[in-house]
Amino acid sequence: MGRCKKAVTTGTRTTNARRAKARRVEMRRRGVSLLEIAVVLVITAILAAIALPKYAAAIARYRLDSAARRICADLALARSHARLTSTTQPVVFNPANATYQLPGIAGLDNSATSTVNLSADPYQVTLSSVDFGGGASQVTFDAYGSPTSTAGGTIVVTSPAGETRTIIVDGYTGIASSQ
Repeated sequence: MGRCKKAVTTGTRTTNARRAKARRVEMRRRGVSLLEIAVVLVITAILAAIALPKYAAAIARYRLDSAARRICADLALARSHARLTSTTQPVVFNPANATYQLPGIAGLDNSATSTVNLSADPYQVTLSSVDFGGGASQVTFDAYGSPTSTAGGTIVVTSPAGETRTIIVDGYTGIASSQ
């Protein structure tokens, strides 16, 4: 019986010693030094400086691709509208203002003509060139959805970084594709 009491007493002393040691260690680990914060901030700044140009280039490419897809989609809309209404449907490009219009197709703002400004958000690109044969800056789809000019055409869209996408309109089918 004496041995059991002694073991319990020793166990309590050991437990108390462990708790005190744990408290001392915990108190030492509570704070973060100014040096540690400065090191973390420097590392974060370096990583941000490396990532920022790549992020900006990716955003510019995304905007350029979005503009090219939008032009292709609107050309397909014009073709479809021409076939649906059995009338001609022009798409008029203005490279100087980086805009194009779809007369006769209502815009999102309920205007009689849908106008897209490629130099504004979300695209922020320019129309470098538009050529539908003989320097024409418009394509007209006939009642069957085919371009009235069998020459087809090209539209070149340029990002501020100088990257380009070329939209090609097939002269026989009127189908637009981006490259």
